[in-house]
Amino acid sequence: MLIFSWRIFSRFLLSGLLTLFVVLPAQALLPPTLPDPIDPDAVFPNLIPSLHVVKPVPVETYDKTPEFTFYSSQAGDIIYGGDCVSSTTTAIAGDNLVVFDTLDVGIHSNCTVAVKNALDLTSAKLEVPTFEVKAGIIIDPIDPLLIDVVAPTISLVSGVDSPTTDTTPSVVIKTDEAGYVSYQGACLSTTSQVVAGDNTITFMALEPGTYSNCKIRVADFWGNLSSAVSIPTFTVSQEIVAKCAGFSDLAASDADCDAISYVKSIGAMTGNPDGTFDPAGLLQRDQIAKIALEAFGNFSGSADYCAGQSPFPDVTAADWAYQYICRAKALAVVTGYEAGADAGYFRPARSVNRAEFLAIILRNLGEIMPTGASYTDVHSTDWFADYAKYSKDNSLFTGSTLKPANFTSRREVAQVLYKLHNLGKI
Repeated sequence: MLIFSWRIFSRFLLSGLLTLFVVLPAQALLPPTLPDPIDPDAVFPNLIPSLHVVKPVPVETYDKTPEFTFYSSQAGDIIYGGDCVSSTTTAIAGDNLVVFDTLDVGIHSNCTVAVKNALDLTSAKLEVPTFEVKAGIIIDPIDPLLIDVVAPTISLVSGVDSPTTDTTPSVVIKTDEAGYVSYQGACLSTTSQVVAGDNTITFMALEPGTYSNCKIRVADFWGNLSSAVSIPTFTVSQEIVAKCAGFSDLAASDADCDAISYVKSIGAMTGNPDGTFDPAGLLQRDQIAKIALEAFGNFSGSADYCAGQSPFPDVTAADWAYQYICRAKALAVVTGYEAGADAGYFRPARSVNRAEFLAIILRNLGEIMPTGASYTDVHSTDWFADYAKYSKDNSLFTGSTLKPANFTSRREVAQVLYKLHNLGKI
């Protein structure tokens, strides 16, 4: 007979468990460790631009258009937030200096910048350290007892006809003081300074649509900022019944259609590949060199003017304007910069200001330039004074000021060349 003994059974069970505990490693008794789950929507950090402050705006500044420098790890589009905006909209990989548009006097603590890269990924917002724009009181250098703390008064003389087919419409404002002009809203212009009295301001090319947020302000040379004058709502129409010289963005009724038709007919300015003339667009130094040579018949497409030699260290055979720049340099129509960081270089992609433009164009005349007083903002010691005198005498740029630092628009180039043609110079 089999007799069950609980004591014997319990000893047997205990012995087996001890054996199992000794034989198996400790980790075998723990639950397995699984890898962390991967978020399928996660973006790897190194794909997103990272930003940091390089040079903040001074905590207190009298400059109403202060500079701010930040670093971005990637190139892309700059996105502004808060009070601070700027016409600089593209960032490079590295340090980026931006100049903020005119700011009101007071503390600015909500300004931010961000960068959106080519992958459409946007960095975290970089906060611009808080700063204060203070109201400046500047002593007149001519009369030390005179202090100007009064802001200019501006008014709208004429707005934009609506609807209009002109994609670069103009307005006329009147100010009681000369100074710097700033823009708010969608309407921008290359005009940066105004004189006391009436000033015609031509807006840069606008897309078809309705514009209701355009404003203009003037700051005098003492830093006093006027109130904003609003441009009445206007509409730019897509319907251009008759085109000037075949350009899709110019109506036949354009005030400068004759000038633009002329420069196209002589091959100096043939427009853009998309069929537009872009009258408000700016021109580069290499483009002006080409235009000057073509206008005066000083270039042959079959000639080799370079003979394998680069005219400047920053101009090579791979550049579209290589032969033009070689020819222009040989004729002393263009020269490199003589001083500073640009000494010896041509800088072909740099926008041309009015002083440089007059020099490049008028050197083709082969004439001795006149001397003497001309525009009120040109001094006899300025390197371009003689060219300015010729311009004033022949009304190439109208008005009492030249504004030599203003960039030259395509419309202005056409106007000047057409005037020289009518003078019998081309």
